[in-house]
Amino acid sequence: MLFDILTGDAGETLYENTATGNPATFTTDKIKPLVSLVVPFTPVQAGSGDPSPSNVRAISGWTGLTAYRTGKNVFHINGSEMVSDGWNRYFPNPIKKAGTYRFSSTNQWGGTGQKGGVVAFKNTPANSASQVGELLVSAYTFGRTTLSVTVTVTEEQANAGYIVFYCNSEDAPAESFTGAEFQLEVGTTQTTYEAYSGATYPVTFPDGQTIYGGTLDLVSGVMTVTHKFIDLTSILIDSWTKSTSYPGGFYCNIHNNHLGIKEQTDFICSHAKTAHILSEYDFGTCYCDGSVNIRIMESGSEKEDWMAYLAEQSQNGTPVCICGELETPQTIQLDPVTIQTLIGNNTVWTDTNGTNTVVFLDKTQHPVGFGSGFGSGFGSGFGSGNPEEPDKPDEPDDPSDE
Repeated sequence: MLFDILTGDAGETLYENTATGNPATFTTDKIKPLVSLVVPFTPVQAGSGDPSPSNVRAISGWTGLTAYRTGKNVFHINGSEMVSDGWNRYFPNPIKKAGTYRFSSTNQWGGTGQKGGVVAFKNTPANSASQVGELLVSAYTFGRTTLSVTVTVTEEQANAGYIVFYCNSEDAPAESFTGAEFQLEVGTTQTTYEAYSGATYPVTFPDGQTIYGGTLDLVSGVMTVTHKFIDLTSILIDSWTKSTSYPGGFYCNIHNNHLGIKEQTDFICSHAKTAHILSEYDFGTCYCDGSVNIRIMESGSEKEDWMAYLAEQSQNGTPVCICGELETPQTIQLDPVTIQTLIGNNTVWTDTNGTNTVVFLDKTQHPVGFGSGFGSGFGSGFGSGNPEEPDKPDEPDDPSDE
């Protein structure tokens, strides 16, 4: 439902409105706590390309997350910054998500020569630090100018620790430069300058737990855990069986070993690509249909060879792992978080890899789709659908029986 009628201050009618995205942007004329902020997150797989023994793609989860609420200006620089020729100044990187932004500022040069300026990302606040990539390069002219450009920020740039300004002059001697009204906002359109106003809401999962997938409503504190991580080294040797029809393959029955993940074909593996149907169960793949079937060993390998390989990979810090959806999602109660809106423009984002849903109060019923920011900016690396499964035999111990 897009909105619900509530009773506000002194009998005032308020409406629940929804904005989606990461960031999600919206406007409201009330300073009120968010009704909900639902944050989905999924397993993260390192690297790129098909997983294989020679291209291990480790699977990681989440020990917590952080939410941010700002106005439309996400750049926490207020007032003017005086600089001189060749000057540079570092600020903690305000951009938390890849996407498209509008950068603007007003600038004053003290002389009459041509000037140049660069804004770039770096990993550490030092001139010798690696430069992740230029955000923008713009030529300044003498006198007071307004800089306004659309910039596309990559995931690598968004993850950089710092953003830095460089200012250069062709004049000799060097001249002073003043930058003011720095603004960075979601989208492609420059709007009237607004001073930064923001708050950060860190959440740590209880007992040091790593959660591999689920949703968290920060406002209610209710977290639903939907995914489970399994290190195949933890499965006892007696549980594994060598496949007689698929050379190099071994399998383990999920249900008999109480692994707790769904009988499904949609999951990820650190050392093999996913086979979604039995006909795709080729060498180098992993197939999950009531059994964990993995086929990455040389033809003729015995169970002892497979167990030795699992142990070796674990000792090398690259354990053979899978991650899939739980048969029964689990609920964990965390401490609720109160997140107040600002009057006017609001930007809400998290450092997770899904599309968030924000429910906020306003005196106006906003139309469907109002205020939605751009998407997550990068893929989750994990499919959430469950494709149709092939028929399975009475005994699902070995895909060779199908």
